[in-house]
Amino acid sequence: MKKIVPDPPTDQPTFYVLTTPPLTREQAIARATSLMHRLSKAGEEYLKAETDEEIIFALDTLEILNEVLGGLISHIKRLESAS
Repeated sequence: MKKIVPDPPTDQPTFYVLTTPPLTREQAIARATSLMHRLSKAGEEYLKAETDEEIIFALDTLEILNEVLGGLISHIKRLESAS
């Protein structure tokens, strides 16, 4: 059976979280900064975690925030290249 959908490109990281296109450069940078602070706090929570549940929750939080931050950074890069 012939494949209908092509494989996604492998030369770029895939971010599953998309940003709102009307987000301005300044808004995107402000959100990215806020996410970086939250990532730092999640890292501290991970280091302080005592139970397996706390560890898993902290790692999941780090993973999700990283995906969102990656999407925002890609959006900022697109805005920079368009200007």
